[in-house]
Amino acid sequence: MEIKKTIKTGRLSLLGAALMIIISLTACDALHVLTEDEFFIEKYNIDTETMSPARKAVTYSPSSLLKWASVAAAVSYDLQLSGDEEFGGTLLVDLSGLTSAEYQIPNLPGYGRYFWRMRTNLDDGNTSQWFKYAFSYLSSDTFEHFEQFTEGGFSTLQEWILGGDIEPAIQDEEFFDGFHAVGMGSINNTGDSTMSIDIYLESSKILSFYYMKTDDNSNFSFSVDGYTKINNKYEATEGWVQYTTLLSEGSHTLKWRDSNYSYNNDFPSTDENVLFVDSIKLLEVPEFVNDGFETVDGVDSRTGIKI
Repeated sequence: MEIKKTIKTGRLSLLGAALMIIISLTACDALHVLTEDEFFIEKYNIDTETMSPARKAVTYSPSSLLKWASVAAAVSYDLQLSGDEEFGGTLLVDLSGLTSAEYQIPNLPGYGRYFWRMRTNLDDGNTSQWFKYAFSYLSSDTFEHFEQFTEGGFSTLQEWILGGDIEPAIQDEEFFDGFHAVGMGSINNTGDSTMSIDIYLESSKILSFYYMKTDDNSNFSFSVDGYTKINNKYEATEGWVQYTTLLSEGSHTLKWRDSNYSYNNDFPSTDENVLFVDSIKLLEVPEFVNDGFETVDGVDSRTGIKI
């Protein structure tokens, strides 16, 4: 009896050892060895997703601001800017020892795709790897004028649909380009002012326009095919603001609307226009920009072109 018991115990021991080996192998399979990139990101809490211009963004200023998330353990940053993805040849910017997590580009040489990268010099003597980003620069001169209101009225070439309690009208007191812009009607506490247009595009285009809100008393929205792209609710802008979005090939309905539905008089009516729209333009999408686009419609250049 004792021999049989010993044999049984031995079998259990062998089974336990086999199970331990299996568990150990499973644990090894699950073990993830950090790459150099992941090591620096985790150890020093480096944010690689917050930057400006955003990934695949399109900027319209030749002196764009490069900005990234500051690192608590940083002593300084190194920055490079190039028209070459591999950063070969002459660099447009090659700086070391930056103490601020931003840099104003003096002037880009021309429109096209640009690449920039940043690395962090840390307080323990280590230096992170390079983190690389890309953006595209388009000169506003490359846009085709769609509607500039230069004749003091809506273009007869476009079939605008004006509506709301007070229709938008061309005025000459506030304008971005030329001498006229659209003033969205002087709305009372329960009204709106709208303008819309149906267009057909034979190829993808970038739509651009400027708008300005002079006070906080209304809600400005812009939509494409019923999808809201701008929803500026009761907040004035600091001067004229440019907005861009990518429009795919085919038919689209563009709609601008300014409204005020404050029944409790928190936002009183005004006898003046407070929302202005000007310089509506379309641009054929350059190949170097198109390569950076995703596959879904809708681009907001304020956060980077993310379609």
